[in-house]
Amino acid sequence: MSKKETAAAFLSKISVLDLNAGGQYSTDDFTYSGPFPKPLSLDEWKVTAQRFLKAFPDWNFNAKIVGEEADLVHITAHITGTHSGDLDLTSSDMGVIPATGKSIALPESKGRLTFQGDKISNMHFEVAEGAGIPGIFAQLGVSKPNE
Repeated sequence: MSKKETAAAFLSKISVLDLNAGGQYSTDDFTYSGPFPKPLSLDEWKVTAQRFLKAFPDWNFNAKIVGEEADLVHITAHITGTHSGDLDLTSSDMGVIPATGKSIALPESKGRLTFQGDKISNMHFEVAEGAGIPGIFAQLGVSKPNE
């Protein structure tokens, strides 16, 4: 399988936060970096993803491959979803955001998949302005706790 084919298979799974299936395309020491204060392992990401799936059952990264060079596959993501469940961010000291019923459509963010051999060792996103947790809060019309 080429890097682009592996990337496409991985993205098809993680776009809807099916991280168990996506894990077959990643290294044992895989990390997800960019939107979080520190890189997350696949297991840490799974815990976080479950919280987002409960809050946004139709969550989708809408990830696309935009290029390839050496051990990198360049991608973009445009997150969408409907906030139909409570978003529990207590582990990040941000409390619980009750369901609003609002839809989100975050701006496109650029990213890359780094390969180690034939598996993905890192997925990194540069969080675009208006994206990430601040973008989600803004589109839901909620403010961060402690503000």
